[in-house]
Amino acid sequence: MRDCWCSAARKGVGRALLSAICDRLIKLNEEKVILHTLGHSGNEGTIDFYRNIGFDLINEEQDFFTKGYHRVTFMKTLNGG
Repeated sequence: MRDCWCSAARKGVGRALLSAICDRLIKLNEEKVILHTLGHSGNEGTIDFYRNIGFDLINEEQDFFTKGYHRVTFMKTLNGG
């Protein structure tokens, strides 16, 4: 297994945090959430993570401020919104 840059990696912390945020947005009657993340083009691990928790990849573009990275945008339709 490769070294993780974060001690919380692969322990469900990100999933739990995003779930709590989405739950709060549902209570506020929001219909969707848009998430922007910075990553490498074609990073299937990141894309799979967000897809597995209900986000759809809607845009990927080169980040002009951080060389070698792309801005990846995901959207999730919230139930109850």
